[in-house]
Amino acid sequence: MPRRRKSGRPVELERDHARPRTVPAPTTAELDAHLELLIYPAAFGLRDRYRAMGYRERILSLPVMVGILLRLVWRQIASVSELSRVLARESLLWVDPTEISQQALSARLDVLPAELFALLWDEIRPELQQRAAQRPTSHAALLDELAPHYERVWVLDSSRLEAVFKKTQALRGVTSTVLGGTLTAVLDLASHLPVQVWLDDDAKVNDRQILDKLAPLVPKQTILLLDRGFSRYSFFDTLTESGSVLVSQWGTHWVFDVVQTHQCSPTEIDQVVRVGKYRSSRCHHPIRRIGHMDAAGVWHYWVTTELDPARLPAEQVIALYAQRWRIEEAFLQCKRLLNLSYLWGSSVNAIALQVWTTVLLYGVLVDLCGEAAMALAVPPERISMEMLYRSLYHYAGAVQRGERRGFIAWVSDPRHVDLGIVKRQRTRPTPDRARPEVA
Repeated sequence: MPRRRKSGRPVELERDHARPRTVPAPTTAELDAHLELLIYPAAFGLRDRYRAMGYRERILSLPVMVGILLRLVWRQIASVSELSRVLARESLLWVDPTEISQQALSARLDVLPAELFALLWDEIRPELQQRAAQRPTSHAALLDELAPHYERVWVLDSSRLEAVFKKTQALRGVTSTVLGGTLTAVLDLASHLPVQVWLDDDAKVNDRQILDKLAPLVPKQTILLLDRGFSRYSFFDTLTESGSVLVSQWGTHWVFDVVQTHQCSPTEIDQVVRVGKYRSSRCHHPIRRIGHMDAAGVWHYWVTTELDPARLPAEQVIALYAQRWRIEEAFLQCKRLLNLSYLWGSSVNAIALQVWTTVLLYGVLVDLCGEAAMALAVPPERISMEMLYRSLYHYAGAVQRGERRGFIAWVSDPRHVDLGIVKRQRTRPTPDRARPEVA
């Protein structure tokens, strides 16, 4: 029977936030060697920075903690206490078996500077981007249409982290829910790799505050996709003056004056407008307002700072904004697939360490998806990251039975099509397809 409150109503369980009860997932020597070759040199290279911050080379040094935390996420080890038991009995990447208590590991999570893990991601990201540039890009058809005028498409969004378990003394007396903070990221559409990541320990931070940090980082000839919640007129002006372009949803309560009309029909609108009611709050540069009526008779509106419809037609604006959901998929994979929805610790530093470790392994998974797409001769966006990750379990079993092929060669074998690595193509009704009339 389900558990019930004193009031008699059943307790609603948050499955994504539930404490994991699984046993550690198996691994293989090939995948361990891949992680070690990619990550260990960068982790070892940060030792000077580690010492400069006043930390000594103890048992739980920076390279050791990197190896331990990578394995904690990669093998889905359920908790820090279980990690202590696993570490006492087997090697974790480049870390030899070592007896370390759960209390020592938890204390290290509270004090090891998370900024070192952020620097580790900055060291590894260029290599992952270089590897992605040597393979077919995601959404190649759409990006090829934009190529004459734009070099890249970035997607911006944020996600609130889940509630923390009140383990520390500072939180045990708190009765309200305490969230882990806010994760904000910029995703490159061609590679699906995060190019910028910010973590704020405040779960109620205003999304627009990140725009001041982002503005100087956006290169010229970049299209930036963002949600309506990030819209700010001054940011529109900044992107326009820097040679970049914004695509977003039109604000419901924006006041505007029409400057020029490119197209106006019963189902399509394409106008150049000036937004803002008062001179002090107006957007200094004009923007485009694009509208489309769907088959149900409902209007949808988009905004872009690109005024020339020859450089960025209205249908491309609509198609681009539909790709904004790719970053939502990235947050979903980090939270559900890599267990970021369950936070190991309740301190700000421990949460940050888990976030940066998860981001790093998400980048490794994106790289594996790119390799699998090239081996299977399909577009990278058709590779299911979840099914590729879950197939590691089956590959580990095959290796134990004598399999000698590498992971990518094994999953690309036609006999393993049932693993679902390639997403099935489904036919969905288009927005313009008329609904059947009801008699």
